[in-house]
Amino acid sequence: MRRPALALALAVALGATARAAEDPDAALLDAARACAAEDPQRAAELLRRVGYDGVAPGSVRAAAAQVALDALPFELGNRVAADIVLAVLRQNRAEPTAWRLAFDIRNRAIDGLDLDTGIEFLNGMIERYPDQLRFRYSLTDLLLDAGRPAEADAQCEQILRQVPNDARARFIQALLRELDGHADEAEQIYDEIVRTTGDPEAHVLKVRLLWDTLRRYDAAQRALAEARAAIEASPPGAERDRARARLDTEERLLRAELETQASLARAAGHLHAALAGIAVAWLVGLGGGLLWLRRRGAL
Repeated sequence: MRRPALALALAVALGATARAAEDPDAALLDAARACAAEDPQRAAELLRRVGYDGVAPGSVRAAAAQVALDALPFELGNRVAADIVLAVLRQNRAEPTAWRLAFDIRNRAIDGLDLDTGIEFLNGMIERYPDQLRFRYSLTDLLLDAGRPAEADAQCEQILRQVPNDARARFIQALLRELDGHADEAEQIYDEIVRTTGDPEAHVLKVRLLWDTLRRYDAAQRALAEARAAIEASPPGAERDRARARLDTEERLLRAELETQASLARAAGHLHAALAGIAVAWLVGLGGGLLWLRRRGAL
């Protein structure tokens, strides 16, 4: 009864050996898939042998990165795939599968909040392809999520060296200035964006900054009117509709804030009048008491 089982095992082993001899990289990928669940570190080592240390074609090495993303635990899979993709692109920057995987890794890092791996990977991509602004944009977003504003600001400066007046980079810098307590600088940046690009979003954000952060309500109402005129004068489309909806929201919030401030002012006036009445009554009572005591000869 044991001979058929032994024969079957031997046949499987011989088949695997033959496959390994014929296509060793494919055999390593199969082995990595097989052991990924029970021994992910061993699977990662096998995948690196194919994708990072080996001399296989770029498409095969990219397949190793894909296996890492599909079969390994999230963070380990990201790290292994990132190492392999960077190695592939060092040799052939035009490898299409590697480029697709690069954006998969970026998106997984952002969606899964694997910030350190994403930042390290994007820094590597920028080092090799400094003219690819999409990686700088993604890196800036991850740095903000990771609480590293100074580095995010530095990436914005790099973007602006390549594309002066880039609205996205300037928006991020305005946000950083506002968070640092330099709201006046943020206002200047929004004014520059409006002047150089006419972006309606800058109008909306300036309105919010004026009333919500700086509490300059008169200036906010003037900016609101300017923003409304600029948005209505912009070309029709989804962007204008979004800006109009955002501005409508800011206007409602501003009106509510103004009403709240007016109610507080009225309440403060009533309280002041009440306190004044109490003070007068107290003084009258005190005067009457002193007069009574004087008449009684106590004073």
